[in-house]
Amino acid sequence: MKIIFIGQKGIGDVSGGIEKHVEAISVEFAKANHNVIVYARKHLFPKREETLRGVNLVYLGTVPTKHLEAIIHTFLSILHIFLFQRNVDIIHFHSIGPSSLLWLMRVLKPRTNVVATMHAKCYEHSKWGSFAQSYLKFSEFLCCTFSKNVIVISQELKKYVKEKYKKEAKYIPNGAYKFDKKSISEEVLNEFGLKKGQYLLFVGRLIPGKKVDILIEAYKKLETDKKLVIVGDNSYTDNYAKSIHELADDNKNIIFTGFRNSSDIASLMNNAFSFVFPSESEGMSLVLLEAMSASLPIIASDIEANKAILDENECTFFEPNNIISLENALKHALKNKEELLKKRDKAKIKFLSNFEWSHIAKLTINYYKHVLK
Repeated sequence: MKIIFIGQKGIGDVSGGIEKHVEAISVEFAKANHNVIVYARKHLFPKREETLRGVNLVYLGTVPTKHLEAIIHTFLSILHIFLFQRNVDIIHFHSIGPSSLLWLMRVLKPRTNVVATMHAKCYEHSKWGSFAQSYLKFSEFLCCTFSKNVIVISQELKKYVKEKYKKEAKYIPNGAYKFDKKSISEEVLNEFGLKKGQYLLFVGRLIPGKKVDILIEAYKKLETDKKLVIVGDNSYTDNYAKSIHELADDNKNIIFTGFRNSSDIASLMNNAFSFVFPSESEGMSLVLLEAMSASLPIIASDIEANKAILDENECTFFEPNNIISLENALKHALKNKEELLKKRDKAKIKFLSNFEWSHIAKLTINYYKHVLK
């Protein structure tokens, strides 16, 4: 089967949950001898390998600005597919923004099957202004109207698409790999002076919707010698990133690592006391699944997307956007380690039963086969 992925930044050392999703399933498809092509944004990849673990890469330029980068790259990718790609079985769009051009792909290649994955209601992310939010809502309409084949990553989104667009979307969740301790290195711990079990960990983009500011405010109220490690970089949100650095107020126990590769993140997860996830809006968080895979105790906001993955027996929840609630959850976790570990073990069992990437890839390939029929 010849499968093309479009809409993502690319795969490899690039941040983003969608990018991790595309990388994981595309590599799994390549292992099964499918011909897989992923379109990537040239400016994000100084070293441009032609293939990554069996996946073919096509690099195209774009205008690297917050509002134009994704849509222009998607447009150029569509033209490239039309001009140069032959005998394609599936063209798979990711995210509702790029999917706004799905109609054009169907016009240019009417006999090729097009699939779109809706990862989240992107317009709910507070990094977007009113114009961008309106465009993303329109993009969602185009995605759900012009694609006969819509995948959603949560049951909440499946219900939403059914109620609003009268369309039966296919539920295929996000995933993560089984945690491999053999590949763990301690170098990143030494780099930042960290000790096993002596720090709380956040991993994610430094954007307003992730609510790192709430986490820092709550942490500063704690009386603890455990450090707070914040992993991630900004996404056209320089002002927000600057504000949370200022909020940390040069506190030596609050450590910003910037972007780290998957190996470093695995090491940090393997040695953390707990993973803290204060996000106010998600589709289905990949990093939350990775924390489950790593047997890392989780403290998370009780938004619907998080509660769709974990329940109160598997996670310590707190109210989103509530500093006091998060502070109390952190205090409780720090004082009740045995309870925290019991929840962690139950979460790991759930992960192994439902969210391993090889299983998710099989579900996706089976859906492609259904589409092709």
